[in-house]
Amino acid sequence: MSWLIGAYAVCVFAQILSITIQRFKVAYWPLKAILGLLYLGMVQLEALDWKVAIIFLFYYLGDLVLGIPTMESRTKIKWGIGLFGAGHVILGIHLAQQIDAVMIGLLVGILFFSFLGTVRYWIRTFNLEGLMWPVNAYVLILMSVGVMGWMAASTTGYLSIGITLFIISDGWLAAWHLMRKPKVFTKVLNILFYYPALVLMIISL
Repeated sequence: MSWLIGAYAVCVFAQILSITIQRFKVAYWPLKAILGLLYLGMVQLEALDWKVAIIFLFYYLGDLVLGIPTMESRTKIKWGIGLFGAGHVILGIHLAQQIDAVMIGLLVGILFFSFLGTVRYWIRTFNLEGLMWPVNAYVLILMSVGVMGWMAASTTGYLSIGITLFIISDGWLAAWHLMRKPKVFTKVLNILFYYPALVLMIISL
């Protein structure tokens, strides 16, 4: 596993270079594909249940779609929301089996108030024309998984940290794709949070 994580770290660094240095831009999508194969390799080495493995397959496909240079931006976002959202739903079902009914009730309450604030933030900050409902549905699903991840933290090791990093990475990804004048550092931060998040989730599930 150590060599795989080493190769993974090198590819993450290379992908950051492909974002920040114009002449390396062509390598961005191929590096996404390689990184995806590496973390799917970790899934295989960890011998995860096939239902759990499907989560990371959806993440892999979503990551590939978001990196396609020729696809229209809004179309990429819709496909990304669908694929990552499907992975989150499966993860949520998996985590729900480890949480009792009282905790599920607490989850509903936390989400209700958090979601109201999050929706207002999205509306004020990002250009969501044509994406309002898909984005808000995705946010609700991701928040649900985040809360359940923390509730199940006692039995899942680093999973809660991994999910938290994933949520942070999605915030930076939204800034990259939906802000009217995105800055390069938002994509770099997305990469720095996203790929470590996957490793932590893989070794914890």
